[in-house]
Amino acid sequence: MTRKPKRLLVDASDCYWRLVPAADLDHRRMRQFDAAVLLEHVAPVPAESLQCAWQRLPSGDVVTCGVEADTLWQQMHADHTTAGPSVWPAFLSSACRDADIEQLNFLNGHFEPSVITRTRKTWHTGIAIMACIIALFVLIGIEWRIGALRSHIAATMTATNDLVSKAIGDRGIGLASRHHLLIAERRSLEQTRRRPIDLQNAAHTLASIFDAWPKEPRSRAQSIRVESESASFTVLIDGQAEASAFEAAWQADARWRLDQPRITTQRDGVRFVARAIRNDGSGDGS
Repeated sequence: MTRKPKRLLVDASDCYWRLVPAADLDHRRMRQFDAAVLLEHVAPVPAESLQCAWQRLPSGDVVTCGVEADTLWQQMHADHTTAGPSVWPAFLSSACRDADIEQLNFLNGHFEPSVITRTRKTWHTGIAIMACIIALFVLIGIEWRIGALRSHIAATMTATNDLVSKAIGDRGIGLASRHHLLIAERRSLEQTRRRPIDLQNAAHTLASIFDAWPKEPRSRAQSIRVESESASFTVLIDGQAEASAFEAAWQADARWRLDQPRITTQRDGVRFVARAIRNDGSGDGS
């Protein structure tokens, strides 16, 4: 069962009072002003020795009340949680008739009861703990979402890589290179469909390409696209020196010339891409 707060009633005659009109107040500083300063001219004791309280009246005026700290110490006990004047003084009874005198509380600052101090600290600690717990759950949720997103990205990249590998085989280094190869393959198919060629000339061109194909160095053809007067091919060679030798062998053949050969290093060798064009333009296979 919660114990009802016990209030210390101080005789009004032991208190010093002042009514400050609303017109004389700086409303922007009402939260910071020192009530004891307002009693300097009405109390016969230094303002520093007063324990004060103040209250804004419905009219907008402010009533301030102070009691000497020694008097307050003599009268209060450990079980007091609030302290204030018992009644309004006679000269303020008319101005304060609609005000609640129990809102005046002298037990503030270093007079604040320890039970209130402990309660406030407990509340602040509880709020801080709750804020930390909420922040922890938020961080856990963010980490979980980031992990799920990373897993989704990894699964998507793996699936995409698998699809590209099935489409073009195990060529290229990395997903980006394989995408470029896939795009090249698609363009090649599109060009083949758009531009039908003479099968007889294509057969002659292919035979001529095979006849001119260098025996050394060893090479593995990955793709050959034949047209009537040219052929584009992609081959895989063991190393850079072999690729240079392969290009030189083609350059030595007077029947063909290579158009913009490209050499790139792959995971399983050196990739040689070029377009061979007939020098004689005759269109036959001799």
